[in-house]
Amino acid sequence: VEPGWERAVEIALGHALEAVCVSGLADVAAWLHGLTQGEVGLVDTDAAIAGVQRQNDMASLLDKVQAPWRLDGLLGGVYVAESLDDALNRRHRLNATESLITRDGVWIPAAASGSGPACRAG
Repeated sequence: VEPGWERAVEIALGHALEAVCVSGLADVAAWLHGLTQGEVGLVDTDAAIAGVQRQNDMASLLDKVQAPWRLDGLLGGVYVAESLDDALNRRHRLNATESLITRDGVWIPAAASGSGPACRAG
């Protein structure tokens, strides 16, 4: 993670930080059927996720992270803002599946969004 963006990445990844990384979901299907209590999150590191359509003039949180597998499914559509004022000024440009996050983890959803991240501070 690019220095200074650690908190934003932690907030955006949320529960995925506790997920078990697996190479394909088929091999864990039998194990999941045997799970009788508790919760488990999975990240399929082999998932063939199409690249997210990005707004050309907005930096993505994906640009701040390097990983051995694609993170588009987890961070695609999350753009970075240098400040809360910057995020609020650009919020109207987002589509319903996009959001903005500041360095300190304030996550702002699209202006008309009824789903996705709530406005929250890290």
